[in-house]
This record gives sequence, C-alpha cells and structure tokens, in this order.
Amino acid sequence: DRNPIVTVGNDWGMLDLNHHIRTNEPDTAVLSLSCDGPNIVQPFAHCRNLTPIVRELVARLPEGEPIWSEKFSKEMLGRQLQELGPRIFFCQWKNRPADPDATDFKFEWIQNKRVVLEKGEGKWEGRMVLRFEGDSEVVPMESVNLYLTWDPARGGKTARARNALVLSFMDHKGRAGILREYAKKEDPLKSIDVAFDMVKLWRKWLKGVGVESVLFQDTLAGILRDRIKDRNIFMQVKPIKIPKNLEGKDNRLRQWLGTYAEAGKLYYSPGCTDFVDEYCHFGVPDWTRDVLDALAMGTRMWRRAGKPGEESAEERREREMERTDYGVCGYGNTLAGASGATVMAPRGY
Repeated sequence: DRNPIVTVGNDWGMLDLNHHIRTNEPDTAVLSLSCDGPNIVQPFAHCRNLTPIVRELVARLPEGEPIWSEKFSKEMLGRQLQELGPRIFFCQWKNRPADPDATDFKFEWIQNKRVVLEKGEGKWEGRMVLRFEGDSEVVPMESVNLYLTWDPARGGKTARARNALVLSFMDHKGRAGILREYAKKEDPLKSIDVAFDMVKLWRKWLKGVGVESVLFQDTLAGILRDRIKDRNIFMQVKPIKIPKNLEGKDNRLRQWLGTYAEAGKLYYSPGCTDFVDEYCHFGVPDWTRDVLDALAMGTRMWRRAGKPGEESAEERREREMERTDYGVCGYGNTLAGASGATVMAPRGY
C-alpha cells in the first residue's frame, strides 16, 4: 500500500500488458474508461476493486454516452471507427480490444455500409432522405419503412444485460440496417418512456413496434395499454415470438442478422457505435449482444417499402386499417396473440 504500482495506458491488443494485469493480478484495482463511459458491462475490460469514492465518481459518468460529447459526438466517433478500423478504434478509443480472428461476423461485411439521414436537395428539397455509402442516388423517407424493436432486460440496474431499443429500416431495394440505438442498464419501465419518445419522433414513417413476446405477455401489455391512454400516442405493437429451435441468442443472431450482413444488405448509421462494438465482438464469450438482439428482432418485421411515388403492400394494408372502428372506449384489442400484430390507438388519432 505504501509503494503502489500504477499503470496508465490504452489497450493495444487482446494479449497486451493491460490484459495480463487483469487476468493474472485479480487483486489489482482497474479503472477502465471508454470514449462512451466507464467499462462496467463487458468481460475482462470492466472496472473492479475501486474505492468507494472512485466508484461513486464512476457511477456519475453517463453510461453509453460520449464522456466529452461537446468535442466527440456519437457521429464523430462513428467516423473515427470508419477511418481507423475496428482493431485500432476498439483498442485506443474504447479500451475494449477486438480480435477479428475470434469473431463470427466479419467487419468487411459492413465496412462500406454506412447510411446517413439528411435533408434532401434538388427534387427532394424539403424532404428527409437516406444516403447510402457507395450509391449516388438518395432514397426519400417515403420509400423507407421504419421499425422500433425493444429487447427488455429483467433486473434493472442489477441485470447483466441492458435494455436495448433499436430503430431499424428497410428500403424499396431490400437494404436494411440500424439508424438509432439506445442501450442502458435500467428498469424496463423507464425504457418505456424512451420508446414512446422515439415513436413520437419517427411516427411519420414508423410501421410497427416489436417486443420480445414472453416479457410482453407477462409484464408489459397492461403497462403499455395504460401509457397509451396517458400519452395519447399511436403504437402498433407486435410481440416477437422466438422459435424454440433458436432460443440460443447466438444461433438466432447468426441466422437472422448474419444472412443480411454477409449478403451486403446490412447498413448502419455512423452514430451507432454500440452496434458496431457488439458486431465486431460477436463470438467473444460473455460479450453483450443487447443491441444486436433488438436489431435481429427487427428482421421478423422488415418488409420492402414501395418505390418512390408508389404505394407498398404494407401501406395498402394501413390504408384499409384506417377504416377500422376501435370500439366505444376508443381502444383496440391490445392482445392479439404472440404471433399477431397488436394495434393500440386512440379513436380519431
């Protein structure tokens, strides 16, 4: 205690000096900071053995948000990831080294697959469009279907996993991906308010909300029904049922997401650094997969949008649904079954 040895530095690889200390010196105190907060979730990179006052200071740092957001926003960090590549970025910026040879998903599959939401120009002036890397033709949001999927975690702040909300999309060419992400260790009830805020912000193009079916039926259905009445916001919820033969999270991620990624159909917004983090570490034991899992549930809902100026099949179904009477109380049936869509909306929305 009188002559402590203090080691300060960034990670340089999976088997560097920092890794050796974490692995072979279990009594060593480790303060591991990432560009987006303290490392308190991931294995071998997490903080440990800290004094109470340091733990209190670490707890005040925003989890999952840039710790110097005025200079390094999520979008800027996404550009750094693209320029440096995953190996250097996750070492030098995240202090969570990634070994490309130890992962199942290859970064090359999404290396040039960025998508940016921006204001249109020329014939699309005054409208929002998506710009896909490598494609000179932008896509108006009217030709994009958006989906919000939620993977709730039981246990709140004591849970191993995080509550993850993902805003994903599919355009008229079958290109899909992630536009926005939210992942925090918190009570699922708190995440409900975030979900409603995202629905309100994106409802012009949002085609549905997906929630893991078991937790939805057990806990969230009644709560969502009450919140819809309180906030007077339309929400179409589909409980996502996980097939028994795909109950292992890794299995369904490989089948549901890996197919899109390997085919070059999976895109990501530069600000979605949690997605890239989990993607580049997929296959590392005990690494979190919360954002990936929420995105994978979106594949159960994705449908091609109509071409610019054309009406898609999904839009035709929605037009027919507008004629539906939601009953005297003004609310539809909130439980249509694990495999069916659940429609919840106030009359006259």
